[in-house]
Amino acid sequence: MVKIRTVILSTALLTVAPLSFGFDWGGSLHNNSKYEGNKIKKLSTDQRDSASLWFRVPLTDVNSDSGNASLTVRGSYEYNYDNTFEGRDRFINTLDVDLCCLSYSSSIKNTFFSVQAGRFFYSDLSSVVFSQVADGAAATLKFPSVELSAYGAYTGLLNMHTTSLLDADSKDYKPRHLYQLQSKYAVFGATLSVPHMIFNQGFALQGFGAVKLEKKNLRRFYGTAAFSGSLIPRTYYNFSTTFAFKSYDCEKYKISNLTQIKLSVYPNFKSAYLALNGVYASGENGKLDPFVGFTSAEAVKNLESKEYTGLIKGGAEASVKIIEPVALFASADAIINAEENHLKYDGFQYTAKCGIQISSDLSLEGSFSQYRHKKNKDLNNTVIQLKGTFTF
Repeated sequence: MVKIRTVILSTALLTVAPLSFGFDWGGSLHNNSKYEGNKIKKLSTDQRDSASLWFRVPLTDVNSDSGNASLTVRGSYEYNYDNTFEGRDRFINTLDVDLCCLSYSSSIKNTFFSVQAGRFFYSDLSSVVFSQVADGAAATLKFPSVELSAYGAYTGLLNMHTTSLLDADSKDYKPRHLYQLQSKYAVFGATLSVPHMIFNQGFALQGFGAVKLEKKNLRRFYGTAAFSGSLIPRTYYNFSTTFAFKSYDCEKYKISNLTQIKLSVYPNFKSAYLALNGVYASGENGKLDPFVGFTSAEAVKNLESKEYTGLIKGGAEASVKIIEPVALFASADAIINAEENHLKYDGFQYTAKCGIQISSDLSLEGSFSQYRHKKNKDLNNTVIQLKGTFTF
């Protein structure tokens, strides 16, 4: 009996030992001090301090002919003091697992296949409709000239402290709970892309959907077409348009649109980057209804943190590394109100940012941004933000 146990233990150790050499782990400490308010002399504090740990363990030999598999897990704790809500202070402690993913990839001749399952980050083609973690699976199949991918997930096990959904269930938000379950949605999508259709121009089509699984029925479906490529050396473009179809409580589907365009230039100087960009998110414009995505995303830096709906935004951004560890960034946008057929200029916003990579494991960042409304000064907003990250 002792010999049998010895053989079993020895076999297990011999099996696990080669994999243990690929085991990797790390962590980070992060500080985010944010001061925000309508008047620069009277800013409220939003202080966030967090710590995270992660590990990755291979499940197959790195040189295996049958493919590579691994498990990656990351968990975090965050303390948040937030008095930006008028009339009361808020202390929030959050525990979360934002990554717990089994990954497998394999290639045979000119075909590549990969699959992910668990909790991981996913973004749709527009990067506006859906951009967050969720519990589900994704698969990608790449051929020499075309790529196919599919995605499906569930949101009901996510932490409401760390994910913000549009049209989420109006359940009571409990700041003092370490983990509060998010609203229940099933999300799914499929993508067809041709990275080099002609003259290095790329094209992609994606269908995406979200169906509410509790209380009143809410269905949202999105169809996106995206084009990208090079115009001239060091100059690139990205264009996408998304049509959304939304039905609430079995009503007739309402159609809306989100269109984005970006022109980027990369001069051969100090890692510089320049870009012009424009966004249209429909309001009640003719036969179109107000656009509504799935993940909450700030489009305008006013006090209301306006989402991508009923607006036209156009602007420019630039970044440069004046010396190797120091990066500068600046952006400015003009905002046009498109909530109704009559368009009107609302205001402008700008951001200035400086990041310093002090060492390979320590970085600092400071930023200053403002939104100035044309008429309503109550919507004006100023944000001063300081960040620090230490990784190990």
